[in-house]
Amino acid sequence: MAVLALGLTACAYPISLEDRFYQTAFYDEEDEREERLLKRSTDMVLFVEGGTEADRAHVRLVSGQIAEATGLQVSETDDSSKANVRIRFATEEQWDDYMRRRVERGLPFLSQFQISCSVGVSGRDSGDLFFFVHIPEKHPPAERRACIAQELGHTTGLTNDVNGAHDSVFGDWAGSSELTEVDYKLLRILYDPRLRHGMSWEEAKPHVQAIIEEMEAE
Repeated sequence: MAVLALGLTACAYPISLEDRFYQTAFYDEEDEREERLLKRSTDMVLFVEGGTEADRAHVRLVSGQIAEATGLQVSETDDSSKANVRIRFATEEQWDDYMRRRVERGLPFLSQFQISCSVGVSGRDSGDLFFFVHIPEKHPPAERRACIAQELGHTTGLTNDVNGAHDSVFGDWAGSSELTEVDYKLLRILYDPRLRHGMSWEEAKPHVQAIIEEMEAE
């Protein structure tokens, strides 16, 4: 989920890489509770619904960055039944319907001023992850690009945001339209083979610390 403030480039306060990883990978910002790790066991197959050619080009750009950072293969399909990531550039009617269904599922009501784009996930227990990204097509191009970067980033398993982080797509006030240096590091941590889908933070923490130490020594 994103609330966007474009043009911001610095982190509002110092935060360690370990804390960033915890917040993006383990802390559910909506339910305010700790969750288990989400990590893909299969490559990403995208189905894009709507959007301009420029939107689709930006999806391909960010997908390539994700592939580079994670080692996952990322491809597109014209068959929605074969996708495990669905990206909808939503009409105003589709977006209003999506927000209404959020409320029906018991999720907090968020106005258009509180939420700019969103992603939902299913398959948490099995590990067979499916993500559905919603980006309102009415947004200006710069805002759509920032939404693409953040929500596609979330489909890797880093499903939450870091409050106040402006140097990452995983920020409540994200302004970047491409993965940043910090984002590459977070994705490298997640897709290190020592981390497994379903781990608790207690189980993952020593591995995360070791991975970060190795990265810092490079």
